[in-house]
Amino acid sequence: MRNMFIIVQNIHVSWSKLSSNADSIKKNLIPESKQITPDFFSNNSGHIYIQDICFDEWNNFNEQNNVKSAKITDLIKFHCLELVVKKNSIDVFYEHKPDIVGLPKRGHSCYSIKLFTLEKGKWGKVKYNGRLTCMDSGDWLYLKQVYNIMLMDNPGNAFINEPEYLYEDMEDLF
Repeated sequence: MRNMFIIVQNIHVSWSKLSSNADSIKKNLIPESKQITPDFFSNNSGHIYIQDICFDEWNNFNEQNNVKSAKITDLIKFHCLELVVKKNSIDVFYEHKPDIVGLPKRGHSCYSIKLFTLEKGKWGKVKYNGRLTCMDSGDWLYLKQVYNIMLMDNPGNAFINEPEYLYEDMEDLF
């Protein structure tokens, strides 16, 4: 078992064209990271802790929070992210897929790039957005995904300062 902790905090925001200006103001106040303290962990070294925080129009942009943990494996996938876990670091890859991220198109239709390598005690932020078409109604749905990723030796505070690494794939969705 690895002697490390990995934290992945996913902040997901989704909305439709129906959002009013008041909703837009509330939506724009949603944080892109939330501080984590040592009491978040259960002392299980060798685990990844995943915090999913969801804000959506259909819940009036109120926070919905879910935390789970699992044993660390060599390859961990989230939406468009891939984490390759090494002995003392994590390589973070971003794979843009229009069918998952949506429109508008960004250069090549599909691509995968290595964003950064996280060492213990460092954290990185990956954020992207997209516009998708609802299969049932044909209406547009919008999303913003923010992933905060940190590798630690011991349970501690996370996401307090600015990230050491930042990758943005944000487009004008309208």
